[in-house]
Amino acid sequence: GLGHGWPWDDVAASYSAPVSGLQFNENSAQIVVIPGAIGASPTIESKPSSARLTIRNRATTAVGGTPLRLRPEPRSTIINVVGSVEPAQAPVTRTVSVVNPTVYFANAARDALIENGIAIDDVAIDADDLPTLDRTQAFKLADITSAPLSTIATTMMQLSQNLFAESLLKTVGRVSSRREGTTATGRDVVSEQLAAWGIGAQDVLMVDGSGLSRNNLVTPAAQTALLGRVYADARLRDPFLAALPVAGGQGT
Repeated sequence: GLGHGWPWDDVAASYSAPVSGLQFNENSAQIVVIPGAIGASPTIESKPSSARLTIRNRATTAVGGTPLRLRPEPRSTIINVVGSVEPAQAPVTRTVSVVNPTVYFANAARDALIENGIAIDDVAIDADDLPTLDRTQAFKLADITSAPLSTIATTMMQLSQNLFAESLLKTVGRVSSRREGTTATGRDVVSEQLAAWGIGAQDVLMVDGSGLSRNNLVTPAAQTALLGRVYADARLRDPFLAALPVAGGQGT
């Protein structure tokens, strides 16, 4: 779910949320810190509860103390909250990534069923944690059609939503190559398209879909050639331009 070369100190941030075949709430959750009396620990809540985060409250309420920080323990649901909040301060909300989106999705589905009166006897788990999974008796319940790419791309570009970008690359690999939806298959499809546009493999080193990795490299010539191809294609030009953020206007 995490991209190759993503900075380790970013992986707890919401913009570095891991990717999964099942995704919920953009694979992120919110930590809400509510100040207490001076010298007392603040009250800390995590939302939604389906994230099943374990909060270790090591923060305090103080005037002029050290800044509030979140220190997640790698590849776990444990979040250490350290530092301080001002006593008269409004609640502080921070957004964090959830390490296992599949379990997050399954927990959200389980919680919703229970809230609607449907009994669930056991906990939600990731299918990867099952010794065997018999799909021979599986059948389709429904088809859900997403919004068009132009709508998804506008959110992705204007909010710099890396999860969308990573998911789209894997989807391209799944749909276009008819293989598994992975970063590798997505990269293969992109490389084929770039080659058809005359952009050589030596000019583009693509590691992930979002650009979070420091290992992504592109020459200026390849970048301008790509933009020129998009602009010259009437099908691509207007949706692409509409998706771009505008300084001082829309988007990040």
